[in-house]
Amino acid sequence: MSGREREREREQFLHALEQTTRALSGNPKLKVTLGNSLSEAPTGDVVIPDLPPRATPRDMRLVRGFADRAAFLRRYGGSTLMQTHFARVMPAALKVLSDVEAARAEVMGMRQFPGTGVNLGTLGAMEARAYALRELPDVPLSYLVGLALRQRMGQVLDDVQSELLTHGQERFPHKLKEWVKSAPLALQTEAGRVRAYEELLKILGLAEEEEDPQPSDDSSAQDKDADNSSEGSGDDSDSSPADGESSASEDMQMESSGQDASLDDSEQTEGEESSAGAQPAEGQGGLRTYHAYTTQFDRIAPAREMVTGAELQRLRERYKSVTAGNRRIVSKLAAKLQRYLSATTETGWKLDQEEGLIDPAKLTQAIVKGETYLYRLPGEIKMRDTVVTLLVDNSGSMRGRPIEMAAVSADVLGRTLERCGVGVEVLGFTTQTWKGGQSRLQWIADGSPATPGRLNDLLHVIYKGAEEPYRKAKTNFSVMLADDLLKENIDGESLLWAYKRLLKRKEKRRILIVISDGAPVDYATDKHNEVNYLDRHLREVIIQIERTKQVELLAIGIGHDVRRYYKNAITIDDPSQLGMALVERVVGLFSRRPHKKAS
Repeated sequence: MSGREREREREQFLHALEQTTRALSGNPKLKVTLGNSLSEAPTGDVVIPDLPPRATPRDMRLVRGFADRAAFLRRYGGSTLMQTHFARVMPAALKVLSDVEAARAEVMGMRQFPGTGVNLGTLGAMEARAYALRELPDVPLSYLVGLALRQRMGQVLDDVQSELLTHGQERFPHKLKEWVKSAPLALQTEAGRVRAYEELLKILGLAEEEEDPQPSDDSSAQDKDADNSSEGSGDDSDSSPADGESSASEDMQMESSGQDASLDDSEQTEGEESSAGAQPAEGQGGLRTYHAYTTQFDRIAPAREMVTGAELQRLRERYKSVTAGNRRIVSKLAAKLQRYLSATTETGWKLDQEEGLIDPAKLTQAIVKGETYLYRLPGEIKMRDTVVTLLVDNSGSMRGRPIEMAAVSADVLGRTLERCGVGVEVLGFTTQTWKGGQSRLQWIADGSPATPGRLNDLLHVIYKGAEEPYRKAKTNFSVMLADDLLKENIDGESLLWAYKRLLKRKEKRRILIVISDGAPVDYATDKHNEVNYLDRHLREVIIQIERTKQVELLAIGIGHDVRRYYKNAITIDDPSQLGMALVERVVGLFSRRPHKKAS
């Protein structure tokens, strides 16, 4: 089939799909757009994944399934309901409502239009297989609640869905199980849906609390530091509830991308023992009081696992435009760092050479004794015995210019230091959700005991391993720009994680550079523990690291004075200053002798 014929066939498919979707939705003016980003179509249109170049019948059923889901969401009122009453909920709550409302709408749609069962069944099976590849704690609770509701409303689940639900229900607190039992009756009216969904969010600990208003995305780091308020904002949502099909779309793309989910040997968890000697630990001194309620939901992952293949491509394009807009400063930074490091590697001399530059000290011997080895050559002072870790705050307040400059600076640092034989590792830290994740749900299920400790699920991201060549890692830096990656920040444990990774390195000189724009903030942890719980832990970790002197620690604060935490620190007011500040700090580090390690 020629390209023109294939395009004609695609247009015919899209036309038929649009007509069917309009009929199923009850909206004769609805537009359907094929694409991989919600931004590709005007608000209100249905956006579904595009067909691959050589689409199979299964591909077509999947696309029809996405369209049928979107149509039923519009037909049965889910999108209108949630856009009005639940317009201001946090992203995690929006995800729950979207998944549950999609489940309700699909079951109702298949009852009225049985022919859609094949398409929606194919879509549901694909989603279940994608989630089955994950560890059970990584399967979203919202998806499991949706499965439970489908089953309760009479839908027959396939084997994979049934197995996921059987194991997943072990995570359901008692109140959630009761909610699922009563949901089919409660969800029959619009007022009933409002009450039922409000109750569901309370059970999951995701209900909005009026005394804690959410700051906007552009809230300053000073506000974050001053009152430890939550960073959550609606901008972190993948889509509005009307676009509940988007999360499944991402799973479809994830399944087809064939990404390798395994970590290499250097990407180990912080719980492993280090052979490098003494290190700060929660069981020592003042750190004993700090603890996590549970660590079973924490995650360490390569950057590529954070986004789908299609999303990575979009972020790479955005990153190209960011670097293009900063091309001059990027070139200047790289040139300055390369020039300085190249100069410092030629400070010694190889003496007694047969060729090279004449050694003035040998001239007399050459004249009197006929000495032939009177030349010297510049001798390299090897810097391969040095490793640098860059730890970047991936919290929500870094969104925009700060995270763009952090990504560009990490890129420049990784590329340039590698050329000079210095190992570079780039890490990021955030949380998996806003306002507490599965850790908080576990705590609620356990009866909400007092002083629970850390109540959110950590997400530690590896953008570049110390052994990973820059050419393989360079696309990872664009992942920092993913908006829904940036959530809350638990600095103490994250700093400890990066520190322990460094201690496993064999290099004699280890340097850890932290880039942050504010104090530690995690809504759930701050709310249910004593004041300054996270702040105090960060200070204790820093003191321990600085005392042991096994790692050189320094920090760069963006609009936030980190000098009250770190001895060796600077503060910049403008994110555009970050690159130059980072380069100057690295130049300063290599211009002085490393401190002696503690014995």
